[in-house]
Amino acid sequence: MSDFVTQKSVKARKQHNCSECKGFIPTGERYMLISGAFEGQGFSFKRCGACHHAFVWLDMTLRLGPYGMPPDEGIEFGALRAELAEYACESRFTDPEPLKHLHGMAERYTAAQNTQEAQ
Repeated sequence: MSDFVTQKSVKARKQHNCSECKGFIPTGERYMLISGAFEGQGFSFKRCGACHHAFVWLDMTLRLGPYGMPPDEGIEFGALRAELAEYACESRFTDPEPLKHLHGMAERYTAAQNTQEAQ
């Protein structure tokens, strides 16, 4: 089997949901589309711009940190919130960056839930 992953920035032609924060990706907004196959199963994930920014920040922080995340490891799809929370705990909440990203994810999720309830 051939395992592969592709990632590209695309412009939303219709509204989507972010696979990380579960918030809306509005029509016309750019987002990251990650797709591929692993062990014979296809997958596709959409990551809004804010979550992608948080992902890149956390990935670089973990790779360049004192213990260094190995090149063959990474943050699992859909686990960004948990990884940010874990990093915030391990840094004893002294770094405001993961808290800022977690707050943004919570706001986007709440806004999407409120919009769905109003419909």
